[in-house]
Amino acid sequence: MKKAFIIDIDNCWLDSRLWISKAPLGSTSEDEWMIFYRKVYFCKPNKEFIEDILKIVEEKQLFPIFVTARSGSVATQTILQIQQNSPLIVGNTCALYMRPSRNDYRSSEEVKRDLLMDVLKEYEIECVIDDTVANLLMFKEHGISNVIHYDIQTHDYNRI
Repeated sequence: MKKAFIIDIDNCWLDSRLWISKAPLGSTSEDEWMIFYRKVYFCKPNKEFIEDILKIVEEKQLFPIFVTARSGSVATQTILQIQQNSPLIVGNTCALYMRPSRNDYRSSEEVKRDLLMDVLKEYEIECVIDDTVANLLMFKEHGISNVIHYDIQTHDYNRI
């Protein structure tokens, strides 16, 4: 099996802070996702984080796998956001796993748990970097001991 590590996209690879949770008070999860999908094109690259990831790829020789709660309906834009900001090529020098349906409003943790089952069929995961503690705890529950919380505001990495 190929040795790899999992990377989150929103608020890690891309700065999505302006577009996440901008729905009016009382909005449903569906409303929040619809707002996000309209704004996904405006997420900016997190250059410091990208540089850090590219160092890991080079120094540790680990294959990068993006696991995101974004829907496959924005796959084209997401692939562009990966490839325009790095030498990585989705399907060649990295992999991308996404929420299967735009009408899937499950939590990020639930979606990533299902995606992880597919990832583990092909890869040996050495590390996970994500900005959401609940996601990281779920990865730990599935036997990945090296889970790292990333804080986009401070650019800090903390092992959980």
